[in-house]
Amino acid sequence: MHIPYWFVYSFGALALLVSVPHGCFCFEVHGLKRADFSWPALIQQGWFNFVGSLFGWAALWCLVRRGWYVWGVSSSSGQATVSDFVLGFVAFVGISGYLPYTTMGAVDALRAFVVEALNRLLNLAAKGPSETLKG
Repeated sequence: MHIPYWFVYSFGALALLVSVPHGCFCFEVHGLKRADFSWPALIQQGWFNFVGSLFGWAALWCLVRRGWYVWGVSSSSGQATVSDFVLGFVAFVGISGYLPYTTMGAVDALRAFVVEALNRLLNLAAKGPSETLKG
């Protein structure tokens, strides 16, 4: 069962209609002061929040397409998978405007993990093989 064109265009228009304000008003939404940012940083923040919202809508579109197909077929193949829940989470976080901050937090956590792992490896290498076995 195909998704009607009117629904596809309406969904896309709604996604843009909601994403543009996320980009334009991200400072007010997240309690940031525009005066604290340079012009390039203002543009980057607006773009980052706009794209984050669109990404959430794209994740929701994947779920809508899957659901549309499942509703049109009467079988037991419509069971939710782990990827459906991940897409649902990404859709919710993206549409609500928090995907950029979630992404930044995940990248910062990954960076801290890699730095810590490299520091431990360097400490192990500095001790040498005989000291590693002792302690």
